[in-house]
Amino acid sequence: MTTLVYSNPATNTLDKPILLGLGSSSASAVHTVGERRSSTDGREFQFVCYDCSAVAAICGAPAVFSSCTAMLVVTSDTSDGATEGAFAGVFCSSQANCNKVYLWICTKGPVTGAYVESDVAAGDMLFVGQANCFDDIEGQFNSIGSSLYFPVAVAKTAENASSRADIVIF
Repeated sequence: MTTLVYSNPATNTLDKPILLGLGSSSASAVHTVGERRSSTDGREFQFVCYDCSAVAAICGAPAVFSSCTAMLVVTSDTSDGATEGAFAGVFCSSQANCNKVYLWICTKGPVTGAYVESDVAAGDMLFVGQANCFDDIEGQFNSIGSSLYFPVAVAKTAENASSRADIVIF
């Protein structure tokens, strides 16, 4: 069985070189936290610090800014995220539960194989899924909406059997 995963662009399409691959993570900050890159296909990326909390990051899943304000920190655990508008981007790599790991997220543009809930259809506005809110699942995009998040993307394709869809981040 083939599972679709988030697709990173080739590094030669980025506006500046990178030391840590977009699909990798590191225990040390090899770039400045908050540093940005853009690619020729319209995607934008940001280097961030990851705080696992209780939900592991999945490649293609939404990242939210953590309630920790000491530095640019993201998490996949929406219950530990900051309040309304906390969407940060989409994880470019999967990451086990481990704090203070540095990685890239996609902050704008097309995402191939984003992690979505089963009811997502092409053309749906997408929100960040939250645990215990409209029966959402944390770590996925959904089309239902919530009281804490604004729409952050639109689905280009419907959800497939692997709970993935192509989306465009605003």
